[in-house]
Amino acid sequence: MIYRGKIIVAKASRKYFHSRLKLKYQDEALELKVYKSTRNFFKVFYFAFITLFGFYVYADTNYQSPVMFGSGDMMYLRSDWPYNHLPRFLKLYYMIGLSYHFEDTVHHLFHPAQNDFFEMLLHHYITLLLIVGSYMTGMWNSGIGVMIQMDNGD
Repeated sequence: MIYRGKIIVAKASRKYFHSRLKLKYQDEALELKVYKSTRNFFKVFYFAFITLFGFYVYADTNYQSPVMFGSGDMMYLRSDWPYNHLPRFLKLYYMIGLSYHFEDTVHHLFHPAQNDFFEMLLHHYITLLLIVGSYMTGMWNSGIGVMIQMDNGD
């Protein structure tokens, strides 16, 4: 699903970026810049959606603090562990986040290496580890907040 979204956005925005960038770049440099621009254009839509969806999922909890635009209290964050209330759409939110980061990791491994290859590989590995780890240990109440903040940083 994520991969299809990237393909659709890339096809729709390719002409625009190509016409804007051809004045400054040529040949291989132009294609690389167009490719990066279309990928980043998709990321704008994805991260806006996933952040808003994360806040929507998080709103169903009693521990979403005013800092995260909620009315709850952070002292309830671990009060019911390991029997936490599972917010509505939490599994969908986790699956979308996991699929995006997994696809991005695979893409990173099979496309030409850049100068920050190992740093980004470590970033992807840690992100996948945090998503899977928080879900498997039942710490999704903390994981939601961390995922929202990490997605904003990306």
